[in-house]
Amino acid sequence: MPLFRRSARALLSGVPRQAHDAGARAPHLQICAHTDDDLYFMSPDLLQSIRAGIPVVSVYLTTGESDGINLAMDAPERPAAQPDFAGYSAARQHGICAAYAAMVTGDRRARWTRGTLRVRERVVAEINTLDGADVTLIFLNLRSCVSLPDQKLFNLWWQEKITKLGTLRPAGSPIPERADGRALTRDGVIGTLVDILREYEPAVVRIMNPDPERKRYNEHDDSVDYCDNTDHTAAAFFAMAALREYERGDPSRLPVVESYVGYCNQHLVDNLSAGAAAEKFEYLAVYGGEDGHECQMEPGA
Repeated sequence: MPLFRRSARALLSGVPRQAHDAGARAPHLQICAHTDDDLYFMSPDLLQSIRAGIPVVSVYLTTGESDGINLAMDAPERPAAQPDFAGYSAARQHGICAAYAAMVTGDRRARWTRGTLRVRERVVAEINTLDGADVTLIFLNLRSCVSLPDQKLFNLWWQEKITKLGTLRPAGSPIPERADGRALTRDGVIGTLVDILREYEPAVVRIMNPDPERKRYNEHDDSVDYCDNTDHTAAAFFAMAALREYERGDPSRLPVVESYVGYCNQHLVDNLSAGAAAEKFEYLAVYGGEDGHECQMEPGA
C-alpha cells in the first residue's frame, strides 16, 4: 500500500513539465531492493500503469540470493540441499520476467531481449526488455547473502561496516564472467540510480518505505527492531538520495514520488477487494513458479 505520495505539481511552482519525448509517454519507474518488491508492495498500482499503456522500468538493487537454496522452507529435501547462489538469483530474475510478461501480454513465456549495461565503477548490470512492449527490467545484482551478514545494502548506506558491496553474476546471465564480483560504493549506487533517472526521465517513481514501523525498543543497548527488511529501507534511502541529486540537476523534471509500506503491511487492515487481491496473487504465483511452470528462461530468450 502507498505510504506517501509527493505531487510534482506542488513542487514545480508553476514551471511546466517538459515532454519526455515528442509523442512519447514518460515511464513509471520502480526502485526495488529485491526482484519481487514491486509485485508484493507496489501492485496493483504497477498493474494499473501497465494496463494504461504506460512504459514501465523496474530497477532491482540486489540479487536476493539469501541462502542460495531454491526450495520451499518446509521442503523435506531442503536440509540436504547445497547452496547455489548464482542459480537461485537467476531463478528469481527469470520469475520476475515471467510475471511481467504475464501482466503485459498474458503469456508468461513471452520473449525478452537480454543485454548488459555498464554502470558506475566498472560494474556491469543486466538489462532486459520485453519484446514488442515498453517494459524494461534492470538488475544491479548487489549481494544479499545470509552467510555474509555484514555485506548488506543497509550497511553500505551507513558505511559503518563496509564501504563497498560486491555483485553476483546470476547463472546464464549475459554479464561477462570477468565482471562477476565487481563492487559499488555508496556513491556508486546513488550515481547509478541518478544515471537511470536521467536516461528514462520518469513521470512517476515508486520506492519503498524509508521509515518503517518500530516493533520494539531494546533498553539494554538503545537499539530498535524495525518491522521490515533492512534491504527495503536502504533501497528507499538510496532512491531518495538519487532523486535529490537528479532533481537538483533539472528542476523542470520533478517526478511524482510514491512510497510503499513493506512487511509492516501484515499488521494493517486489508484494503484490496477480493478480485484485486486474487489478481495480485496470480502474478505472484507466476513469479514463484506456483503456477505449474519452472522459473527459467526459454531457450534463446
